[in-house]
Amino acid sequence: MKYFAQIYENPDEKYDIKFELLDKNEDDEQSESLPEEIKDLHKNIEKTSNVIKSLIYTTDATKEKYFNKLLKLAQVAFISEKLNALEIASNYLEVLKQEMLLVEGKRIKNVYMIRLGISAIIYLVIPWIIYLIINYLGYSPNNYFIYALVWDGAMVGTWISFGARKFTITIEDLSSIEEDKMNILMRLPYIGLCSLIFLLFIKSGLFNITLGDSSIKDALLNNFEMQLLLGVIAGLLESKLGIKIYEKANNLIEEVR
Repeated sequence: MKYFAQIYENPDEKYDIKFELLDKNEDDEQSESLPEEIKDLHKNIEKTSNVIKSLIYTTDATKEKYFNKLLKLAQVAFISEKLNALEIASNYLEVLKQEMLLVEGKRIKNVYMIRLGISAIIYLVIPWIIYLIINYLGYSPNNYFIYALVWDGAMVGTWISFGARKFTITIEDLSSIEEDKMNILMRLPYIGLCSLIFLLFIKSGLFNITLGDSSIKDALLNNFEMQLLLGVIAGLLESKLGIKIYEKANNLIEEVR
């Protein structure tokens, strides 16, 4: 049974499929709502269309190729009179998604990781440029190196964290590789600032990390490796650290009340 009158490329929006339902007067057998299998396939097609539309680091020609395949299978599924059209289209949709993952997943992950690494190196150098400027102006800031090392460790930790978290790429990652949607130029300074706040919380005693029988706070002041390691830990935690800092601050406000 046909469920749609027409399925075609939306002329008003690129890489978007337009679905036109049959007029109920044209087909008395059409139910009030579409069957679940039709709804599920339609939803998956729309999701895949959105992924194609927002593919990162992919040329328009490649997007067009994927979209044309998607449009064709939608037409086969919902307009074709062929037997098992839904099953054929569903299987082909999975094949198309696997093709996109194999071809685009590798490129998107590697390009993002390279850009993240280059950006991390740039942000890693920034505190030392600031130090040279301050030193040139005749100022000698106290405990500056501990903050610079924690910041640098956070940049390294963030890069390592991405490689560990994104061991495998899903179809959703092709359009937005980070779940929180934060781009690189926002992510790195955000995590860097979180690492510095994390350091302040540890120095003040609001957070406590123990290594064996001793507290990390005791080793922080004079141990460069420990300072760098604290930054790496902050970078590995990424957005989770920001959430923990927010929760701790919120608890402090509640206690004051």
